[in-house]
Amino acid sequence: MAKFLIDACLPKSSKDVFKNLGIDAIDVREVSLGAAEDQVIFEYAQNTKRIIVTKDKGFGNIIDYPRGSHNGIILLRLSSTMTASQINQVIEKFLKSVDMSRLENSLTIVDINKFRIRTE
Repeated sequence: MAKFLIDACLPKSSKDVFKNLGIDAIDVREVSLGAAEDQVIFEYAQNTKRIIVTKDKGFGNIIDYPRGSHNGIILLRLSSTMTASQINQVIEKFLKSVDMSRLENSLTIVDINKFRIRTE
């Protein structure tokens, strides 16, 4: 079963969305990585076999993070004006509709009404 690492650019309440769906997720702030550089977060995710969930577009750079070289990255492309509740609704809708096994080792881009999964 896929495990997730929620980046600090997402609301702390986003972890509850995963938890309420019975999905293993931790927030970077729980493991003292709230202010960590992307590379440190990336290494932690790889070492703990977790898929990164973030709004940080840097993680979408396939040169720095080539597909297949990581456990998975989910990049949320959402408006900076969205509230925590709105962000969490998008996350919940996505999690309920996606085949979790497809998320591993891939880059997944989530927009407000759709998502696309890019594998190797």
